[in-house]
Amino acid sequence: MYAPIDQFAAVLDWVMKQRPDSAYSRYSIFRVGFEDPQLLGSTFGAADAMRRLNQFGSSLAATVRKTDIVTRQVSVFWVLTPECNADMVGCRLCEIVGKVKQFELDVGHCSVGAWLFPLPGATDSTASALLAHLGTLPPAFKFEPAEDCAVSWAVRTGSRLDQFPGKIGKNCYRAKQDLTNL
Repeated sequence: MYAPIDQFAAVLDWVMKQRPDSAYSRYSIFRVGFEDPQLLGSTFGAADAMRRLNQFGSSLAATVRKTDIVTRQVSVFWVLTPECNADMVGCRLCEIVGKVKQFELDVGHCSVGAWLFPLPGATDSTASALLAHLGTLPPAFKFEPAEDCAVSWAVRTGSRLDQFPGKIGKNCYRAKQDLTNL
């Protein structure tokens, strides 16, 4: 199960207070957001939308590493992870976002963004201020479930799809057929 927001904020506050040269100052925050919670509520009703979001959150928490912390704010999930390979975690999160159909939450837009720390200009004093501030900053990595993460990786890195370090799913294969120059 995912952590309550106050526990997530306590850990994030501690991490934010680490010296810039500390190993603990290097971390990532991922945001998995269902961008229109009113659409979810009007489509399913508030109670059913909450149940579906809880099921999705449980699936997300079960997918990330045990050292990662997952929390939820209404229809946005935050994942705090120690320094890691952002492409690897991002692809894992894209797989989870791909399961949005399983929970029938595909009625609205869902996106995944990742910020890598230390982040220049992010000198917020509290975790809640930082999370609010991240909403105004473009993420270092953005994964759109409508696009394949392997294709996004190839475009972002300038590499070919056959060099992709992760598992290429069926939707990647279809994209590979159409994008032979990647």
